[in-house]
Amino acid sequence: MLEKAFRSTVLGVVTSGIVIVGTLAVGVATAASSETVEAGRAPTSIASQAAESPTVLEVEAAVVEYFRYMRENSKSRPASYSRMGSLEFWSSGGLVMEVPPEGLAEEFELFNLHPKHITVLELSPDQAAVAVFYAEGSLHPKGGAFVGRYLTRVTQVFVKEDGQWRIRSSHWSPLTGGAGTNQVSVEQ
Repeated sequence: MLEKAFRSTVLGVVTSGIVIVGTLAVGVATAASSETVEAGRAPTSIASQAAESPTVLEVEAAVVEYFRYMRENSKSRPASYSRMGSLEFWSSGGLVMEVPPEGLAEEFELFNLHPKHITVLELSPDQAAVAVFYAEGSLHPKGGAFVGRYLTRVTQVFVKEDGQWRIRSSHWSPLTGGAGTNQVSVEQ
């Protein structure tokens, strides 16, 4: 019963009877290579314990594509979120936010963020994974304040729906010396 409640209200991910909540550390799978450096992934000593799986590569590509799309289009990437939406803590602080399945219609004067040192934790092959990385750069949301030194740690839970990796939960927290956004609510 508890498992079912968490599955429907927290993250929607249950793997081998384990309820996935909060910070996760389950089977890291990354490796150092020329593609690792280009994609900004962090090589780890755990990498030698597991070969890269399709899940790891696909989720990493989803993270890279999310940021690439936003840099090139100055707006949020459509179809990025789970059909159940997402629960998120933003870099601005505040309480947990519920992001609807269609995401947020964000537009930017400038969006120059890059994911760095991406590590993907495969939770269930071809079903669920967690990506941890840094987001660094600058951004200026339309109608919002310019952030010239955006630097955050990011944890995102991904689920595969209709053949695509979608965001189910995110936690963005600023690093010392960097800044998050000042956005504190989905509602205008």
